[in-house]
Amino acid sequence: MGFSQTTSHEKTTYVAPNGKLYWNLDLPVYLNVVLDSVSLKGHQLRHKADYAGAYFFKKEGLNSLKLPHIINKKRAYISYQVYADGTSPRTKVLFKEANSYKKAGTTYYGKGLQVKISASDAISGVKNTFYALNQNNYKSEQFDFAVSGEGKILLKSYSVDNVGNAEAVKEHAFTVDLTAPSTAHALAGKFFGNIIGKNTVLSLNSSDALCGVKQISYKLNGGKVKKYSGNKIPTSKLADGLYTIDYQAVDYVGNLEEWRTFEFYLDKSPPILAADALGDRFVVNNQIYFSGRTKLKLTVVDNKVGVGVVNYSVDGKPYQAYSQPFYLPSVSGYHFVKYNAADKLGNATREQKTSTYDEYDYNVSKIYVDLTGPILSHRFVGDNFVARDTFFINSQTKIKLQAHDKESGLQYISYSVDNQREETVYKEPFSLQGTGKHLVEYFAYDQVNNRNRKNFIIKVDNQPPEIRYFFSIPSYKTQDGLPVYPAYANLYLAAIDQKVGADKIYYTLNANKERLYASYLKGFAVGVNVLKIRAIDKLHNEQEIEIKFFIEK
Repeated sequence: MGFSQTTSHEKTTYVAPNGKLYWNLDLPVYLNVVLDSVSLKGHQLRHKADYAGAYFFKKEGLNSLKLPHIINKKRAYISYQVYADGTSPRTKVLFKEANSYKKAGTTYYGKGLQVKISASDAISGVKNTFYALNQNNYKSEQFDFAVSGEGKILLKSYSVDNVGNAEAVKEHAFTVDLTAPSTAHALAGKFFGNIIGKNTVLSLNSSDALCGVKQISYKLNGGKVKKYSGNKIPTSKLADGLYTIDYQAVDYVGNLEEWRTFEFYLDKSPPILAADALGDRFVVNNQIYFSGRTKLKLTVVDNKVGVGVVNYSVDGKPYQAYSQPFYLPSVSGYHFVKYNAADKLGNATREQKTSTYDEYDYNVSKIYVDLTGPILSHRFVGDNFVARDTFFINSQTKIKLQAHDKESGLQYISYSVDNQREETVYKEPFSLQGTGKHLVEYFAYDQVNNRNRKNFIIKVDNQPPEIRYFFSIPSYKTQDGLPVYPAYANLYLAAIDQKVGADKIYYTLNANKERLYASYLKGFAVGVNVLKIRAIDKLHNEQEIEIKFFIEK
């Protein structure tokens, strides 16, 4: 079913509100003469060219019929004006409020498309404008409307003027695209789930059913938005770790896709590879020798995608796959073993001592294997005290851990307090805040991950001594709320500490200089006395009190 045909429009005449007469240029003109303006009865004029008397206007616009006339006894002409119109109107269609794009002869519009139809006529004026969308009938109202549907649209339009000149139908074929592109990521090469390697190709692909994809954009870990060039996402310069890539595409009419997210882990690290000796070994002059019964065990760990291959070579012979611990050659002298490993992504072990990445082998020079962990020790920096085989410190005391390794060298020290599950890497002396007994375990790792451990129990004492005092004679009354003592009274001071013991007592009497307490106090001033007492234990935990009393004469 196609469009409805245009409405039939009769060619006619038209009298404008201002009295002007408009005549379709294709219509004949007949002249009548009448006797009066009431009955309009009269006679039709004829001419020799056409006995029926029909006349056709020859030009567009104003046409004048002139008849001679006598005015004030003077000959003049009377002019009768008629406007001939043989030209149809011109209809314009304006597309606005939406992005547009042309491709292969097709015009595409995006969201918010508004269509505005207008028409103009130079002579008699526009009578009606008609339009139709797709297979719908023609309408002659609402010439400013929104297009909400998606897909191919054919708009037909034309106008007719007041004397019936109909414009040829104009067609506008276009496509409305309201749907954003759809983008997906793709992985090529070696990868395992969302774990990728340095040679994995991470790419983006987008499709759009109508106007086509204009641009794909992406950002890594919420960083700067970048344009996707069409090649793989550059990951070669990224460090190992977890990443999030957000990506989206936009088509040529501005339909923007919502951000899509892919989380992946970039694994560029080779497996951890170590060698252990199984069997007899003998250490002399810092060199370990194996007996003929000694086997070399290779241990490989990869915590991401798993180990792919492990190979070894003895004394320069071809590499062979490692499957189990193997014997060294039963020939006296030094032997050289090389071994390497790669994970399932192809990340291979490298020689630690080289500055380039050309060497992928670990080399055990002269079969030297370091199996001994570092030597550990500790000491306290600050207040500490030993009583009954127990170490006491306060919360300000620092614990310093030390270790050294004469073979492969110290890698790092770690420690755990009170059976803490995770070890803490030791960087600088630390203190313990909680009062009471604590178990400190500390560990030292050498460069081949041999570990030694030690522990000690320490008690943290942050409690100050308890201050006590008493006079040689009891108070026998009070004055102004203060106890009263006689002038010959002596004052004794004491401090008790239940853990490390009291160390010193200081006192300040009546705002005088502070003194170290050595013996009982006497000879107080008559009147009110203010005494400040400060006691310190052997860890410098401190307590201070103030007392007031009255001395009579």
